[in-house]
Amino acid sequence: FVVGQSGLYQAIAMFLVAYFIICMTVLSVCAISTNGALDAGGAYYMISRALGPEFGGSIGIMFFLANVCGSALFVLGLVEAIVATFGVPEDGTLATSPYQVLPSGYWWSLLYATAIALLCLLVCLVGAHIYAKATFLIFLVVMFVLGTIFISFFAVRPRTIVLPSSATSNPTANGTGPVFPTTANFTGFKLDTLLGNLWADYTVDYTTGTTMTFATVFAVMFNGCTGIMAGSNMSG
Repeated sequence: FVVGQSGLYQAIAMFLVAYFIICMTVLSVCAISTNGALDAGGAYYMISRALGPEFGGSIGIMFFLANVCGSALFVLGLVEAIVATFGVPEDGTLATSPYQVLPSGYWWSLLYATAIALLCLLVCLVGAHIYAKATFLIFLVVMFVLGTIFISFFAVRPRTIVLPSSATSNPTANGTGPVFPTTANFTGFKLDTLLGNLWADYTVDYTTGTTMTFATVFAVMFNGCTGIMAGSNMSG
C-alpha cells in the first residue's frame, strides 16, 4: 500500500522519518531509565518521575487515550485479517479456499472485534504477568509469520487478484464518479514493476473516497513502527 501510493522513494523517506522519531524516543527512554530504578508502570512511570506529577498526569491521560485508540486499531486489523483469510466473501461469490467458513459482514466483524477486546480485558483483569509469560510464544508466532512473508516472495507465482466488491462499486449515485478496476496483477519480482513504482502516484482510496497524500499514507505506515512502546511498557 505504501509503495503503491507514495512510490519507493517517498516510502524510503517515510521510513527514515519514522526511524528518526523512534531513535529519539529510544534515547529519551535510555536517558530517563538510567537515572534510577524503574517501578511498575512502564513509560508512564518514567514520564511522571522525570517531569513531575503535574506534567506526568496530563501526559499520562493522553498516553492512556493513545493506548485505547491503538488497541482498537490493532483489534480491527486482526479482525480484518481473519475475515479476509477465513471469512466467506461478502459479495456472494464462491469461496476460493476451503478454509473460508467464517460468516462475514459488518456486524460479524463487530462481534469478532468485541470478543477479542473482551479477551484483552480478561488478560488485564488477571494481570500483566500472563502477557509476560506468553511473550516468548508471541515472539515465535511473529517470527513464523515474518518467515512466511519472505517465503511467499518466491513461492507465490504471478497471478491476477480479484479486488474486493467495495473497490468495484461506483461511489456516486448518478454514475459520474470514477470507476475503479476490478482486478489487479501480482507480478512478483519484475524490473518493470519496480520502475513503475519508483515515483508517487496518489489515488483515491476506495474505502474512504478521498485522495491519499503523503501525510495520510505516513499515518498508516507509522502504526507499524510503534513497537518500542510495547517494550518500554513492560519495564518494571
